[in-house]
Amino acid sequence: MVFPARQYSKSLWSYNPIPGGCVLFLPLWSPGLKGPVFKSIDRYGHPCSVTGAVWGQTGRLFDATNDQIDCGTPSVLQMTTDTTIHIWYKATDLVAEKCLLSKNNINLQDRLRIPLGAADKFYCFKECQNDGTITITGTTTAVAGVWYFVTVRLGSLGFTLSINGTQEASSADIKVLSAGTVSGLLLGLDYGGNTPANGTIGEVIIYNRWQSDSEGRHIHQATKWRYQ
Repeated sequence: MVFPARQYSKSLWSYNPIPGGCVLFLPLWSPGLKGPVFKSIDRYGHPCSVTGAVWGQTGRLFDATNDQIDCGTPSVLQMTTDTTIHIWYKATDLVAEKCLLSKNNINLQDRLRIPLGAADKFYCFKECQNDGTITITGTTTAVAGVWYFVTVRLGSLGFTLSINGTQEASSADIKVLSAGTVSGLLLGLDYGGNTPANGTIGEVIIYNRWQSDSEGRHIHQATKWRYQ
């Protein structure tokens, strides 16, 4: 289901991502998500807890120490089916690798992380069912102070990474994660407590299905007015 760009971009409350299979909707710039504990704006209302990560009008600022947002371990956030992840992110600096999102279901077996690497490229690392690790890396060279719309898809149609609505890397691997609750879905920090983000996460949207390229481009176009 596609939603009018204008409807989404001008009013948070008039946009309803639920019919499209949304399992997490976090517009981190929203005053409704301003406190140290809040619920996601989706049908599930996931409780999320904040460590550091100061609220601002464009999102949550992570300071490269131990800031994080923990979205818990509910089954719908374990990426055990086709999954699409969208993240708006702006780096404060590019000194070292920074993790935007991570999930660890089973230690050393089923886990996923989306960092901005030390080479200033976004990438995604996935390990599923003790079948080795796969990393896909984008081609865009990030610039500090510039917003990027990062999209990762995994599941029955492969494993892909897109930046600003354009696919830059892919793998034919179709594995998803196995269920587990070793750690919650974390924003701004690796599941091992490493590579903390140094920048602003504006928005995170996760779907429990494989979104088409056109759907991803639509969400990018519908939201980018805020991230200029």
